[in-house]
Amino acid sequence: SDKTLSESIAAFAIQNGEIAAPFQFLNLGILAYTGGGSALAQLQVAPNGEPVKSTGKVGFGLWRSVYLTKQVSLRNRVL
Repeated sequence: SDKTLSESIAAFAIQNGEIAAPFQFLNLGILAYTGGGSALAQLQVAPNGEPVKSTGKVGFGLWRSVYLTKQVSLRNRVL
């Protein structure tokens, strides 16, 4: 058959009639540590609301709190 690889994959993927839901990106915000106990933070609190923006020590506080809550284990949080 003269199918391309993408056509073969698409045909295989929809064999049983089920189609995956389209991808949707959820922007949670931007965090950047800038050194010296300072950071930039832009957090998306509500899906259609204004982002919360902060810099300096307050930005670092936001950055550090998100960083620590995303650590998987208590051991990583302490280290």
